Amino acid sequence: MDFGTIIGFAAGVVSIFGIACGWDLLPYFDVPSVGIVFGGCLTTVMMSVPLAKVKKMPSVFLLVFKGRREDVAGTIKQFLGYSDSARREGILSLEAAIELIPDPYTKEGMQLVVDGVDPETVSMIMNSKMEEIANRHEDNRRGWELCRGAAPGWGAMGTVIGLVQMVKGGVEDPNALITGIAVALLTTLYGSLVSTWFVGPVCDRLAERTAAELTHKNVILQGVLALQNGDAPRIMEAKLLAFSSNQERKAA
Repeated sequence: MDFGTIIGFAAGVVSIFGIACGWDLLPYFDVPSVGIVFGGCLTTVMMSVPLAKVKKMPSVFLLVFKGRREDVAGTIKQFLGYSDSARREGILSLEAAIELIPDPYTKEGMQLVVDGVDPETVSMIMNSKMEEIANRHEDNRRGWELCRGAAPGWGAMGTVIGLVQMVKGGVEDPNALITGIAVALLTTLYGSLVSTWFVGPVCDRLAERTAAELTHKNVILQGVLALQNGDAPRIMEAKLLAFSSNQERKAA
């Protein structure tokens, strides 16, 4: 579990609904406002992306709370071991080790090297795999990104609707005035909450996960190419650390 995300989400609940609203949420609930903002966001998403991707949005959301960590330092140590074995016993000695590699991306790159594929082709194949991963993550994130952008717009639309209700019926019917004010204010509130507190952080965390995974994959690619080039372990380590964060460099 990603405890940072859970703590942040809980802090938002306490700050907004507890401290600001005093846990008395009934005055902040309005059915027309809910319909405008949440129904509007759903409309935007369903009109913009295929239904199959809309169905995947809940499972993509749950990824935010999973504490997956890219072990870049472990990968660097792994490749240093491969480099040492290859220099002592030859590149073909790594065939047995390849069968034990759990990561398909690393396994495929290592197999290409052992098979004697030229560096340009290895780089092209593995970069294509990285591009496919980035595109897949972007597709998974698209529905949430659409919600992030649409929620304030639907909130503003609800505000206009509420103001029109006030102008048209408020003079003769006080209830219409109250209803219009509620719609005008609460749709703006709902749109801001959805975009800023809920969907925005989800999109940012998913993007951060994508960046971390692609950085890790790039380290793997550089390790494969360094191994193919016959680099000494110390040279390989310097190359791979250049693609790592400061924290990962310390761990390595």
